[in-house]
Amino acid sequence: MNNYIDIWDFILLPFYLVIIYFIARFIKDKNIREHPEYKYYITGLFASIFGSIFFCLIYNYYYQGGDTIGYYISAKALNNLMHKDFGAFFSIFTGHLTQENYSVFDATTGYPWYYRDAQSFTTVRFASVFLIFGLKKILLTS
Repeated sequence: MNNYIDIWDFILLPFYLVIIYFIARFIKDKNIREHPEYKYYITGLFASIFGSIFFCLIYNYYYQGGDTIGYYISAKALNNLMHKDFGAFFSIFTGHLTQENYSVFDATTGYPWYYRDAQSFTTVRFASVFLIFGLKKILLTS
């Protein structure tokens, strides 16, 4: 069984949630006078965040895989490639999904699951950006 969630996900998650809360509160306070529906902003945002966290927990611990994990593994491989060979990373990130670029991936970077499907790999490219801010942790990225 592969477990993609480690202790650091749970240690860092509260810090991320506090930061997100203060940013959301600033946005809410800034906009609530002109748009009264912003009174639901923080509640809706955190409902979405907790839904995403529980979704990841279910797919990691119950299903032990699935598309969610596949996108995470693929984005992490692309992110690792950025540190190994930025030129190849940039080429792949901009949509050049060639066999030559695929050959740059190895055991140290990991292999992307969705490399051969350009539409699915678009999701991987977006996720790889968020993975940078999420410190390569699945719960922080979600």
